[in-house]
Amino acid sequence: MSLLRVENLSVQFDMGDANGKVVNALDAVSLSVEPGEIVGLVGESGSGKSTLARAVLGLLPSNAKVMYDRLELEGGGKTAAVVFQDPLTYLNPSLKIRWQLKETIRRHLRRQAGAGATDEMAANLLELAGISRAGDVLDKYPFELSGGQRQRIVLAIALACRPKLLIADEPTTALDVTVQRQILTRLRHISEKTRMAVLIVSHDFGVIVSMAERVLVMQEGKIVESGTTWQIYDGPKEACTKRLVEHARAMPAAGRDEMGKDGGLLRVEHLTKTYFVKRREGAPLSGNGVYDVSLDIGEGESFGLAGESGCGKTTLARLVCGLAVADEGEIYYRGEKLVSMGQGRGRERLWQIQMVFQNPYASLDPCHTVGWTLAEALVLNERIFHRGCGAKPVKPLIFSGAKLGGEREAKIVEMLEMVGLAAGDARKYPAAFSGGQRQRIAIARALLSNPRILVLDEPVSSLDVTTQDQILELFLRVQKERGLSYLFISHDLQAVRRMCRRVGVMYAGRIVEKGITKEIYEEPWHPYTKLLLQSVLPSDPGKAGKLSEVSWVNADGAGQVCGEGCPFAGRCGYVMECCRKEKPPTRHFANREVACFLYSENHMGNKNVGRGYK
Repeated sequence: MSLLRVENLSVQFDMGDANGKVVNALDAVSLSVEPGEIVGLVGESGSGKSTLARAVLGLLPSNAKVMYDRLELEGGGKTAAVVFQDPLTYLNPSLKIRWQLKETIRRHLRRQAGAGATDEMAANLLELAGISRAGDVLDKYPFELSGGQRQRIVLAIALACRPKLLIADEPTTALDVTVQRQILTRLRHISEKTRMAVLIVSHDFGVIVSMAERVLVMQEGKIVESGTTWQIYDGPKEACTKRLVEHARAMPAAGRDEMGKDGGLLRVEHLTKTYFVKRREGAPLSGNGVYDVSLDIGEGESFGLAGESGCGKTTLARLVCGLAVADEGEIYYRGEKLVSMGQGRGRERLWQIQMVFQNPYASLDPCHTVGWTLAEALVLNERIFHRGCGAKPVKPLIFSGAKLGGEREAKIVEMLEMVGLAAGDARKYPAAFSGGQRQRIAIARALLSNPRILVLDEPVSSLDVTTQDQILELFLRVQKERGLSYLFISHDLQAVRRMCRRVGVMYAGRIVEKGITKEIYEEPWHPYTKLLLQSVLPSDPGKAGKLSEVSWVNADGAGQVCGEGCPFAGRCGYVMECCRKEKPPTRHFANREVACFLYSENHMGNKNVGRGYK
């Protein structure tokens, strides 16, 4: 008997308008999941994957009409649990992790145990979910933890229900490659150990290949293709399946050939920013910011910045854009010192650097139309460069198609069309757009300031693979047309390789390796760079059973900006005594910089050194 069986499931949403409009979200969907089986549900954003998962668990809103011939879940909803995409959304920000776990244990296991007993059970669940030092997280709030830690905690809460079926809805979206691998490895381990079935939902076919034995492909609310992972991988039939498989198979280009013009458009020298975290006893601990970071970006160049979540990439981006002030170091634009939040000419120079944030829905005002948002950016740009705008307020300039003014209106329409949107989209609100469309709006807003440098902070991390390709192609086209320079920040190594000729790898606030992207990807020197590349999920189903964490990595050993020794020493399999006592200096070679004691001037980048640590 199947653990889960669904036959001809359809879902409609009543939009509540006068015309009785309904949206068909699912259309005659059928599927089954056997005990202990891992089934993959893959499709582009909006295909109905999450709606199907919520329908199975009875979590759809009241305006949903659910119709089916058969919907059977062994034991009902008590035998199933779910891990959602964004753990921070589903964890109570006002409660410590200890109380959130204990609440779940008491409710679902119906235990009247004492505080000590439930504490022990909470620690055991965290260990099962992959957190070895439970005491470090039980007394913390969700916002004090990394994305990977939060995802493991949500997994531990789900496991407290002792489910026979776990539905993992995009469990690794927006996570870096090392954490992604750790989460998936943990899920596979738990499934094998407890015979728990897993329905894993993802838009990334690479995730499905690494985990699932069977694959279901969704498009527009329907199951359009199904079979074993091998069958789908070797012979996809539907166009949408072919796109997903091709993306998983494809190796990105080996970095771009063009370097940009000689001379630094932007130069960062020895930038340091440290945050301090309070603790109950003793002196405050230093938090990850940036430490002694130096880099340069030329005219028309794309420089990549890669690393795990929390390594300092966004902090560096905020420093470059003037949104934070450095403790030490300087930033130069065209050879002139850039003063954060400066006035006059300094403010004009700062305006030449614009930022596209990771989450466009959070960076766009939901209360204003797209036209209003773009008009605001346009008017502010005119004010800064003294183009006769004077003290006119921005607020009345609401885009209505006729009230804004001919020249400004034409410029806004031109920019919308440049990023692939229509003129009529200016009258809509951000909620009316998909994630990819909102990102295009954010790009249009940044371009209206006529920048020379765009700081792109994880611009495609939460988008499905098809939309990712579209946005990256847009960046490449706009760069070619306008001669822009990019600081491209991402934990997606494929995106970095596709976009950038040079890359810097960050760990614990420091750039540990920097050089030509192709050379670093083919032969990484620093052990941390090697870890990142080893953590990329296999694209071949034949390697799925070999999915495992890198053996010499201690996931809980992340370093801090300040303190003695190399911050990577606690995770490195090649650590030496000197690594624990002092920070390694940055060694400069012909096309490579590396901060590691494995290298010295005498090595001169000897290839045998790099090969010795594969």
